[in-house]
Amino acid sequence: MTKKQRSPQKIIDWLPRIRRVIAQQSLTHTKFEETTLTPNLRALRLSADVAEVLLTMGVSSNSVVSTTLHITETYCSRPAHIDIISNLVMISQLRGVNHEPLTLIRTVTPKDSNNNTIQEVQRLVVDIRQNGLPLLDAETRFAAIMKHQITYPWWLRMIGTGLVPAGSALMFTSDWRTVLLTFIISLGLERLLHVLSKNAVPTFFQQAIAASVVTIIAAGIAVLSERGVPGMQGLSPSLIVAGSITLLLAGMAIFNAIKNAIDEYYVTALAHVLKVFMLTSGIAIGVVISLYASRKLGYQVSVSTQGITFGDLHAQIVGGMVLSAGYAITTHTPLRAIIGASLISMGGVTISFMLRASDMSPIAASGVAAIFIGYMAATLARALRTPSTGIAAIGIIPLVPGFTLYNGLVELMNYSSTNGNILSSVGTLFTALSIAFTLAAGASFGSMLGQPFKHKITLQRNSRHLPENQPSAPIDRTYTEA
Repeated sequence: MTKKQRSPQKIIDWLPRIRRVIAQQSLTHTKFEETTLTPNLRALRLSADVAEVLLTMGVSSNSVVSTTLHITETYCSRPAHIDIISNLVMISQLRGVNHEPLTLIRTVTPKDSNNNTIQEVQRLVVDIRQNGLPLLDAETRFAAIMKHQITYPWWLRMIGTGLVPAGSALMFTSDWRTVLLTFIISLGLERLLHVLSKNAVPTFFQQAIAASVVTIIAAGIAVLSERGVPGMQGLSPSLIVAGSITLLLAGMAIFNAIKNAIDEYYVTALAHVLKVFMLTSGIAIGVVISLYASRKLGYQVSVSTQGITFGDLHAQIVGGMVLSAGYAITTHTPLRAIIGASLISMGGVTISFMLRASDMSPIAASGVAAIFIGYMAATLARALRTPSTGIAAIGIIPLVPGFTLYNGLVELMNYSSTNGNILSSVGTLFTALSIAFTLAAGASFGSMLGQPFKHKITLQRNSRHLPENQPSAPIDRTYTEA
């Protein structure tokens, strides 16, 4: 082998060494940066990082503020003020009239929720608060949590994504063909949304395009059914659309928005409500446009979910458990928590069904079921090793009023002076908001029953916004100011 032939091989052999040298230099640089920051500023930075991670994964603003205050109260000699406004979190610390305040700001970009990561971060904060974990150890552990997040493989997450619409369809029908088609369509829909998101298409247009595709597929199935194609006869396009758009509906988003409003984060709640309106409007616009195009081509297809009724108790229980399990998989929930949350979901669906059967209004029935779910989530969170908020979200998702919200917007868009009453669509929208409010209020109240003292202490501490209302020198603080 000549010298020229050996040169490429030498370069390949040296690549691992080069990587190690670069990594060592990076670690040295990081260590140098650490020594230039005071422990107080490092504690504020850790608090901001924790708040950002939790908010991106959908944790409520009140819980994030409570968690962040645990860190600042442990490591900082002066109190800090935490404020969350929509997609912005700000941590500020006043250091007297002779020093400028320290302020850290993080912007929040929504990401897929990971209940494993949320649980590990919350466990870290508990160790900081209760066991006095040293600051350097806390920083190292947080970095390790974020670097080695426990996630499910992509194919399992896709199956979980498909189970959500399939479980929703099971709550309305026992026709296996409809359930299977809904499952397959939702898998394709998930890939479509991934491609659109990767190409930076705004979420509103993602919703409209995906809803249009689902409606066109349903229209095609209706045409095949009319022409007597084997296997397609008797299929309901409305049920297929109703199941498939579950992947797009912002039911949990409106639930979280109302919960933030209950916790008195009104600006954040209004921003989330507007987001829900835009996302659901995108679905409605996509459906309406596709229906209009189909009718112009001579195909009369109806995809309204207004006339669809829930199945019997067994169908709702099975469908609700499948839906909850699928949602739990997409949020990387541990197996024991998937089983436990699915059983809690079964209890919530059963309570709601029994109360509705006894002539109780859907709004009140949803509230009572939510109290049960919130209580069980708070009680079993430690045993299931999953955040109570994650368990409550999994258990409550079969009850969220996504379809009702969608129906109200479709009725509003189809309204004209000759074919309907606008009060009907407004009433449907009001019903959706009322159910979302009772679900959020019920889940919060149930959590209070499960953790009676923790909730009271949290609200009292979070309400102390002004530094002068907080102790100026907390005890057992060993770190100096920045």
